[in-house]
Amino acid sequence: MSLTIDDMMHGVQPLAEFCAGLDLSPAKRAKIATLMGLAGLQRRALRELPPFPKRRRRRTRELEALRGLQLRSRRPRGAAPVGPHALSPEAIADFERTGISEPFRLLSAREAEQLAAQSERWEQTDFQTHTALSQACEDSLRGAGTWTINYSGLYQALRKRPLWEVLTMPELSDRVASLLGEDLLCWRSQFFEKRPGAAGTFWHQNSAFRETARGNKLAPPAGVAVDPGMLSLNVWIALRDATVANGALRIMPGSFEDGRFEYMYGFAMDHMLEFLGELPPEALRPVLAAGLFSSGSFQRVQAVFEGSRALLGIDFAGREVRDLTLRAGEAVIFTSLNMHASYPNVTSGDTRLALVGRYTAADVSVYPGLDTNHFPCPDGPIAYSLAKLPPFLVRGQVDRSVNPRARVEPYPESVRLRGEP
Repeated sequence: MSLTIDDMMHGVQPLAEFCAGLDLSPAKRAKIATLMGLAGLQRRALRELPPFPKRRRRRTRELEALRGLQLRSRRPRGAAPVGPHALSPEAIADFERTGISEPFRLLSAREAEQLAAQSERWEQTDFQTHTALSQACEDSLRGAGTWTINYSGLYQALRKRPLWEVLTMPELSDRVASLLGEDLLCWRSQFFEKRPGAAGTFWHQNSAFRETARGNKLAPPAGVAVDPGMLSLNVWIALRDATVANGALRIMPGSFEDGRFEYMYGFAMDHMLEFLGELPPEALRPVLAAGLFSSGSFQRVQAVFEGSRALLGIDFAGREVRDLTLRAGEAVIFTSLNMHASYPNVTSGDTRLALVGRYTAADVSVYPGLDTNHFPCPDGPIAYSLAKLPPFLVRGQVDRSVNPRARVEPYPESVRLRGEP
């Protein structure tokens, strides 16, 4: 095993060990057994039926096109700086090479702690009655004991002005606009809390954010070449110190160059039996258990990762694995197509808390053709409505022909984000 894979798996619970701890009902065990049997039939079909070799060749071509990807700023070369906090040409060039910025101070430590404490108060009261997820999602997550601000806090910047104002600060927006252009949207806000004892987040990458939805959440403008890694940029803001011990973010600079892993995640969702039929038989049970019945999306990602490594030999050999230890109030920008993860929280009383905004250029269509999304829950992906969850304007102008529902001001706090599908 390469050193990179050893570094990646440091602090990660093995998939088989995770699955052994799942409390699976007889019905869930029966579903796994049924799918294992169907996967065996699919494995035979892949060898014997004529359509499958042709499909495999096409998939091989598509996967090959996802190697050697580039990352190019969407702002014209030589354009005037977007503001006093704009990235320098050297910093832009470094981002294009690595897909990650240097950490920068966004809030003072005192301001960060005040926002952290306020957000935790909201989580105990206000967020519970104004959550964006459907009742079925909430019930499933609560039943598994995993309902936290990570879920109740989704999209709350749409109605909490203090969150909106942080995510639109010039110190932040100037930097992101240096990479994506003058007209900028935040299409999703969320918290990432890691309490003592919480597991690490497995390695993953995103460009169009298919996740568990039936389609991509982001679509570039027709006829415009947009590098996949520039469809969405994350700004990860530490509201409390992020350390290796309490679950610091981890990233693999430059790994956006290989987008095959995200492709395989979409392939596994769209052609599950075909994906399973390609896997070695001994890998099926943990992949199915994690893929169907984990309480979050990252064990599903781990299952696809393990399968993809076996099928494609993806190992990111020779890549650097960087630990992003941040002080409270510091932030970092990175492309979601860079492989990223986090450590487990092994402390006894230190909760890591971050606020994250996901940004895209205003000519990118957000949730194209989607009226619902599906959230990974212990009972499987469950739908929730997107009706009240549009992107919001960070700077510049909104193109209403592309994102007609984009907001330019927060909702009144009384607005309930939940809309049942």
